[in-house]
Amino acid sequence: MTLQSEQINELMGALAKAQGEMSHAVKDSVNPHFKSKFADLASVWQACRDPLAKNGLAITQTMDFSGERQVLVTTLGHASGQWIKSIVALPIQKPGAQELGSCLSYCRRYALASMVGVYQDDDDAEVATKREPVKGPRITSKQLDEIHEWLLDFPDSAKALCDKFGIQEIAELEQKDFAFVISVFEKRKKAKEKA
Repeated sequence: MTLQSEQINELMGALAKAQGEMSHAVKDSVNPHFKSKFADLASVWQACRDPLAKNGLAITQTMDFSGERQVLVTTLGHASGQWIKSIVALPIQKPGAQELGSCLSYCRRYALASMVGVYQDDDDAEVATKREPVKGPRITSKQLDEIHEWLLDFPDSAKALCDKFGIQEIAELEQKDFAFVISVFEKRKKAKEKA
Protein backbone atom coordinates (compact mmCIF):
# COMPACT_ATOMS: atom_id res chain seq x y z
CA MET A 1 0.00 0.00 0.00
CA THR A 2 1.27 3.47 -0.87
CA LEU A 3 0.12 6.74 0.72
CA GLN A 4 1.24 10.32 0.11
CA SER A 5 0.75 13.89 1.24
CA GLU A 6 -1.76 16.02 -0.64
CA GLN A 7 1.01 17.62 -2.70
CA ILE A 8 4.31 15.94 -3.68
CA ASN A 9 5.60 18.34 -6.36
CA GLU A 10 8.55 19.62 -4.28
CA LEU A 11 9.39 16.13 -3.06
CA MET A 12 9.41 14.71 -6.61
CA GLY A 13 11.58 17.57 -7.87
CA ALA A 14 14.09 16.92 -5.09
CA LEU A 15 13.98 13.16 -5.68
CA ALA A 16 14.65 13.65 -9.39
CA LYS A 17 17.78 15.65 -8.53
CA ALA A 18 18.87 13.09 -5.96
CA GLN A 19 18.41 10.21 -8.43
CA GLY A 20 20.65 12.04 -10.88
CA GLU A 21 23.41 11.89 -8.27
CA MET A 22 22.84 8.31 -7.05
CA SER A 23 25.06 5.41 -8.01
CA HIS A 24 24.05 1.77 -8.14
CA ALA A 25 24.09 -0.47 -5.08
CA VAL A 26 27.10 -2.79 -5.18
CA LYS A 27 26.40 -6.51 -4.87
CA ASP A 28 28.81 -7.11 -2.02
CA SER A 29 27.05 -9.92 -0.10
CA VAL A 30 26.54 -13.59 -0.96
CA ASN A 31 23.37 -15.66 -0.60
CA PRO A 32 24.72 -19.09 0.48
CA HIS A 33 21.51 -20.89 -0.53
CA PHE A 34 21.50 -19.74 -4.17
CA LYS A 35 25.26 -18.94 -4.41
CA SER A 36 24.42 -15.52 -5.83
CA LYS A 37 25.57 -12.03 -4.94
CA PHE A 38 23.24 -9.28 -3.78
CA ALA A 39 23.42 -5.72 -2.50
CA ASP A 40 22.76 -5.69 1.24
CA LEU A 41 20.96 -2.94 3.13
CA ALA A 42 24.19 -1.08 3.89
CA SER A 43 25.09 -1.05 0.18
CA VAL A 44 21.67 0.35 -0.79
CA TRP A 45 22.03 3.05 1.89
CA GLN A 46 25.55 3.85 0.65
CA ALA A 47 24.18 4.44 -2.85
CA CYS A 48 21.46 6.89 -1.81
CA ARG A 49 22.17 8.49 1.59
CA ASP A 50 24.26 11.51 0.49
CA PRO A 51 22.17 12.45 -2.59
CA LEU A 52 18.97 12.26 -0.52
CA ALA A 53 20.42 14.41 2.28
CA LYS A 54 21.84 16.98 -0.17
CA ASN A 55 18.37 17.47 -1.65
CA GLY A 56 16.41 17.79 1.59
CA LEU A 57 15.11 14.23 1.58
CA ALA A 58 15.05 11.71 4.43
CA ILE A 59 13.93 8.11 4.84
CA THR A 60 12.46 6.50 7.94
CA GLN A 61 11.63 2.81 8.26
CA THR A 62 9.47 1.78 11.19
CA MET A 63 7.46 -1.26 12.22
CA ASP A 64 3.74 -1.18 12.92
CA PHE A 65 0.70 -3.45 12.89
CA SER A 66 -2.10 -3.74 10.34
CA GLY A 67 -4.66 -5.85 12.12
CA GLU A 68 -2.64 -8.77 13.48
CA ARG A 69 0.08 -8.51 10.84
CA GLN A 70 3.38 -6.75 11.40
CA VAL A 71 4.17 -4.25 8.65
CA LEU A 72 7.18 -2.22 7.57
CA VAL A 73 6.42 1.46 7.01
CA THR A 74 8.94 3.24 4.75
CA THR A 75 8.49 7.01 4.57
CA LEU A 76 10.28 9.33 2.16
CA GLY A 77 10.00 12.85 3.54
CA HIS A 78 11.02 16.23 2.12
CA ALA A 79 12.07 19.39 3.93
CA SER A 80 8.84 21.01 2.67
CA GLY A 81 6.78 18.56 4.75
CA GLN A 82 5.65 16.54 1.72
CA TRP A 83 5.94 12.75 2.01
CA ILE A 84 5.32 9.36 0.39
CA LYS A 85 4.75 6.27 2.51
CA SER A 86 4.95 2.60 1.53
CA ILE A 87 3.46 -0.08 3.80
CA VAL A 88 4.46 -3.72 3.27
CA ALA A 89 3.35 -6.70 5.36
CA LEU A 90 6.33 -8.63 6.74
CA PRO A 91 6.22 -12.23 5.41
CA ILE A 92 7.37 -13.79 8.69
CA GLN A 93 7.21 -17.58 8.39
CA LYS A 94 7.83 -18.53 12.03
CA PRO A 95 8.10 -16.71 15.37
CA GLY A 96 11.42 -15.64 16.81
CA ALA A 97 13.76 -12.66 16.93
CA GLN A 98 16.18 -14.09 14.36
CA GLU A 99 13.42 -14.74 11.82
CA LEU A 100 12.00 -11.25 12.42
CA GLY A 101 15.43 -9.61 12.07
CA SER A 102 16.20 -11.44 8.83
CA CYS A 103 12.79 -10.69 7.35
CA LEU A 104 12.96 -7.04 8.40
CA SER A 105 16.41 -6.54 6.90
CA TYR A 106 15.29 -8.13 3.62
CA CYS A 107 12.12 -6.02 3.41
CA ARG A 108 13.90 -2.81 4.43
CA ARG A 109 16.43 -3.32 1.63
CA TYR A 110 13.81 -3.81 -1.06
CA ALA A 111 11.48 -1.10 0.26
CA LEU A 112 14.31 1.45 0.40
CA ALA A 113 15.64 0.57 -3.07
CA SER A 114 12.12 0.66 -4.51
CA MET A 115 11.25 3.97 -2.85
CA VAL A 116 14.29 5.90 -4.09
CA GLY A 117 14.98 4.03 -7.35
CA VAL A 118 18.34 2.41 -6.50
CA TYR A 119 19.35 -0.58 -8.62
CA GLN A 120 21.99 -3.29 -8.17
CA ASP A 121 25.02 -3.51 -10.44
CA ASP A 122 25.86 -6.65 -12.41
CA ASP A 123 28.26 -9.15 -10.89
CA ASP A 124 30.73 -11.60 -12.43
CA ALA A 125 28.34 -14.53 -12.18
CA GLU A 126 25.76 -12.63 -14.19
CA VAL A 127 28.31 -11.75 -16.84
CA ALA A 128 29.52 -15.35 -16.99
CA THR A 129 26.01 -16.64 -17.73
CA LYS A 130 25.69 -14.04 -20.52
CA ARG A 131 22.17 -13.28 -19.36
CA GLU A 132 20.33 -11.05 -21.81
CA PRO A 133 19.84 -7.54 -20.45
CA VAL A 134 16.30 -6.41 -19.70
CA LYS A 135 14.94 -5.06 -22.98
CA GLY A 136 11.70 -3.43 -21.89
CA PRO A 137 10.78 -1.13 -19.01
CA ARG A 138 10.80 -2.74 -15.58
CA ILE A 139 7.76 -2.97 -13.33
CA THR A 140 6.88 0.09 -11.29
CA SER A 141 7.25 0.27 -7.51
CA LYS A 142 3.45 -0.05 -7.22
CA GLN A 143 3.49 -3.22 -9.34
CA LEU A 144 6.40 -4.55 -7.26
CA ASP A 145 4.38 -3.93 -4.07
CA GLU A 146 1.44 -5.82 -5.59
CA ILE A 147 3.63 -8.83 -6.41
CA HIS A 148 5.11 -8.76 -2.89
CA GLU A 149 1.55 -8.84 -1.50
CA TRP A 150 0.85 -11.99 -3.55
CA LEU A 151 4.14 -13.52 -2.36
CA LEU A 152 2.91 -13.30 1.21
CA ASP A 153 0.39 -16.05 0.28
CA PHE A 154 2.70 -17.88 -2.14
CA PRO A 155 6.29 -17.34 -0.87
CA ASP A 156 7.57 -20.35 -2.83
CA SER A 157 6.83 -18.49 -6.08
CA ALA A 158 9.62 -15.91 -5.78
CA LYS A 159 12.45 -18.20 -6.90
CA ALA A 160 10.27 -19.83 -9.57
CA LEU A 161 9.46 -16.43 -11.07
CA CYS A 162 13.11 -15.37 -11.08
CA ASP A 163 14.11 -18.66 -12.74
CA LYS A 164 11.33 -18.43 -15.35
CA PHE A 165 12.20 -14.89 -16.44
CA GLY A 166 15.99 -15.20 -16.00
CA ILE A 167 16.22 -12.44 -13.42
CA GLN A 168 18.01 -12.11 -10.07
CA GLU A 169 15.17 -10.39 -8.22
CA ILE A 170 11.48 -9.60 -8.73
CA ALA A 171 12.21 -5.87 -9.21
CA GLU A 172 13.89 -6.75 -12.54
CA LEU A 173 10.64 -8.10 -14.02
CA GLU A 174 9.59 -6.37 -17.24
CA GLN A 175 6.25 -4.58 -17.39
CA LYS A 176 5.14 -6.74 -20.33
CA ASP A 177 5.28 -9.80 -18.04
CA PHE A 178 3.39 -8.25 -15.12
CA ALA A 179 -0.14 -9.21 -16.25
CA PHE A 180 0.96 -12.82 -16.83
CA VAL A 181 2.48 -13.05 -13.34
CA ILE A 182 -0.70 -11.69 -11.71
CA SER A 183 -2.84 -14.13 -13.70
CA VAL A 184 -0.71 -17.03 -12.40
CA PHE A 185 -1.21 -15.85 -8.82
CA GLU A 186 -4.98 -15.50 -9.40
CA LYS A 187 -5.16 -19.07 -10.78
CA ARG A 188 -3.19 -20.38 -7.79
CA LYS A 189 -5.56 -18.54 -5.44
CA LYS A 190 -8.63 -20.08 -7.11
CA ALA A 191 -7.05 -23.53 -6.98
CA LYS A 192 -6.23 -23.02 -3.28
CA GLU A 193 -9.83 -21.94 -2.54
CA LYS A 194 -11.25 -25.02 -4.29
CA ALA A 195 -8.91 -27.41 -2.43
